[in-house]
Amino acid sequence: MKKLTLSLFSVMICSLCFAQQKGDIWGNITDFELDNEPLVFAQVELEGTSKNVQTNFHGNFEITDIVPGEYTLVISYLGYETLELPVVVESDRITRLQKEMRARTFVSDGNIEIVTSSDDFGNQNTSGQD
Repeated sequence: MKKLTLSLFSVMICSLCFAQQKGDIWGNITDFELDNEPLVFAQVELEGTSKNVQTNFHGNFEITDIVPGEYTLVISYLGYETLELPVVVESDRITRLQKEMRARTFVSDGNIEIVTSSDDFGNQNTSGQD
């Protein structure tokens, strides 16, 4: 009986010692162009993993249960510059981020072509008669 109790106690201690603790990343993403208003539904991805989330109505996000280590956090939003941030996740810790995203600038060479179809404008009855 003592051997069984000692064996169970040893197994429990070993499993606790070797259990891998996980960490979390919490953050807030804002719009630099609009005086740090929350950026709603920005895509936040932990590169090299299947973990990705979107920001909520307050620009907040949470990625949980991450194996400790070094990662790259990729934040993207249509019309904005993509951010790639190095992050270190530690066991039983919350890594917190506060980042601003800037709108992407588009440069034109001045040659803008507008293409329309005659069906868009030519088939409208403008005389008032049916």
